[in-house]
Amino acid sequence: MKTSEYNIFFKNEDKIVGYNSVSDNFILLEPLLHELFEASVNENMVDELKNVHVNLYDILINKGFIIDECDDELDKIKKISNQTDFDDTIYELTINPTMNCNFKCWYCYETHIKDSKMSSNTLHKVINFIDNVLEKNQNLKTFKLDWFGGEPLLYFNKTILPLLENIYPKMITNDIQFSSGFTSNGLLINQKVLDSCKKYGVNHFQITLDGHRDRHNKVRFISKKRGSYDQIVSNIKLCLKNKLTVTTRINISEETVADLVKIIDDFKDLSQEDKKFLIFSFHEVWQEEKNLTTDISGVVEEFRKNFLRSNYIGEQTASIKSSCYADKFNQATINYNGDVFKCTARDFEKKSREGVLEESGLINWNEKHQKRMYDTRFQNKPCLECKILPICNGGCSQHRMENEGVDYCIYNFDEHRKLDIIKEKFYSRLNSITPSDHFNETINKLLEVDFSESKQFKAPVFQETLSDFFSMEVQKKNLKPLSDIDKMYAASLKQLRKNNVETYLEKSKEIAAILNSLELNERELKVSSLFALPVIAYYYYKKGDYKESLNYTHESILNDDYFLDKHPFLYGHKIQQLHNIMRTHFKANEITKACKLCSDVLNHLIFGKSIKFSVGFWYDKYDITNNYDMKGMVYQIFCETVQTITEISNTLHEEKIYFLTAFENLDIISNHLSQDFIILSLYLKIKFSLIRSEIFDENEVEAWMNMTINSKWYSFTYPLFYNLFTSIGINNFTENKNEFKRVVPV
Repeated sequence: MKTSEYNIFFKNEDKIVGYNSVSDNFILLEPLLHELFEASVNENMVDELKNVHVNLYDILINKGFIIDECDDELDKIKKISNQTDFDDTIYELTINPTMNCNFKCWYCYETHIKDSKMSSNTLHKVINFIDNVLEKNQNLKTFKLDWFGGEPLLYFNKTILPLLENIYPKMITNDIQFSSGFTSNGLLINQKVLDSCKKYGVNHFQITLDGHRDRHNKVRFISKKRGSYDQIVSNIKLCLKNKLTVTTRINISEETVADLVKIIDDFKDLSQEDKKFLIFSFHEVWQEEKNLTTDISGVVEEFRKNFLRSNYIGEQTASIKSSCYADKFNQATINYNGDVFKCTARDFEKKSREGVLEESGLINWNEKHQKRMYDTRFQNKPCLECKILPICNGGCSQHRMENEGVDYCIYNFDEHRKLDIIKEKFYSRLNSITPSDHFNETINKLLEVDFSESKQFKAPVFQETLSDFFSMEVQKKNLKPLSDIDKMYAASLKQLRKNNVETYLEKSKEIAAILNSLELNERELKVSSLFALPVIAYYYYKKGDYKESLNYTHESILNDDYFLDKHPFLYGHKIQQLHNIMRTHFKANEITKACKLCSDVLNHLIFGKSIKFSVGFWYDKYDITNNYDMKGMVYQIFCETVQTITEISNTLHEEKIYFLTAFENLDIISNHLSQDFIILSLYLKIKFSLIRSEIFDENEVEAWMNMTINSKWYSFTYPLFYNLFTSIGINNFTENKNEFKRVVPV
């Protein structure tokens, strides 16, 4: 193994944050753990980490910080980039209905052409073009249509609506996922426009504010006496009420940055539901020469404190997995006059065009297109040696073309600026989920569940079957004494659970004396071992001698095998021993072993998959459809493992690693799953959405709670409520654990 070339570390408060730009993963380390990793790198002994700190080693591998010796990361980056930019399942089309605009902003790079509008002939060419895309792209699954300009809404009725009316039904007929959005100044939005938008698949607006009210109105005004700020803010809110997503782009210059926080007050009346559809995106105007990163970061932090989702340089940066639209082969920008471009961030003059839309609807591309898509890819040497190449991507294809043959860096080779991007990405991730009105209600309900009648796991019992086993395997004269010994072992086990070791040892001597007084045959000795071995294993478990505990548990499994052909119910007893082995691994800090065994056993029980365990006989296929006790065993193992993972984890990130090891390969989220396990299935669905940092569905959590409380398996489920609360509670991981235990003691 070796370390990735794309690891970046920086300090955040009292922790060290690590970032790998290939995997796009963050880790949070204690300084001592970071020093341990650095020492292993400096001494060229990375593989030794697994012997010193196996959990750290596993996390570093899972997150891409340690990779296989033969991995070629640059080659991997190139392949990912090609897969992204030449993806034939997506087409992205931008249309400029006009180059005219109802504002004249000082920083705008577009040349506004007053009488520019799309002719009926060009409109038909566009329709032919889209028909060609649908016909020839057999793998097409998604079509994105964006409206740009100029101000596109100037020609909403004459150009946009006729095109949407023609295009949208074709997308539905061809089962193509369709989305459409506007880059607009927002002034001309009204309810009639929005009704048409919703009817024809428009779901997004990007609307610009040039600072707070006073500054904005100096730049974007309707007349000398009438600004546009209040009307645009009102129209943004109208979009949100209509459940259309709005990216509010805030253009920033040195003059505007001081008053930006005042914008927060103008959006304080939004409901949490409306906030779900709003994102603020902060951009310095391209003419600004002063570095405003520090000032803007402070503003962004204030927006986030007010639960307003906000993106800055970290999450806006193009990457190999989310490159600029102009980098993609299946993309075109069609101007009102039929000229075709790729980039919309430059002028639309004829000398810059990369193609022409023909009558047939085909595009006649020129040599600029060849240069953009092929000739300049991965040719800049500084980019090939840079740690942030996977997220910077050398800027974009426009930067590559404008710097062809010259070593360049879009951050002027400033390593501090590059690190600022990583830091901002980190802070953005920390604040990416906005709580809703329903959020507090959801987490409070998790605290209100009554477990007073079901505080303990109800382990499967086989008492009736055990009686039959005794009558078949034990001589009549030994039936009562062996039955009494069984009860004595059960009593001594209770004493061990209470840590009364001396009482257990006294009971053991008493049991030994009785056994010595009996005349037992080989089978009867093994019957007595059926009770004895698990209890002795537990004794060593309590002493902390985990090796000896495992030895006795293995003996117990082999002892069960002696009777298995004649008494199949003992297979459940063997599964219980595997559960004991999981517990022992957890106690011995062999957490990965425990989690992997959990995954193996649950897949065996639920889906009948073969189990890979070196000791004992295990069925290749196992069916518990009609076995109530074994279904209970599934719940016991599942829920207790969740409980243990929650308890031993120090951070949510650590818990995630253990959780994925135990449950990621458990194919339990299935429409064909037995109803007996549906509450486990829904729990995993919710949990995995949290692990993937998706915004969880509060209604789904509430529905799961109600179903679980009314389930016959309810007595097992305390750990599931506990674990969900640690994930979505309002405090940090440790504080959430303490709060849950305080309110819902067990």
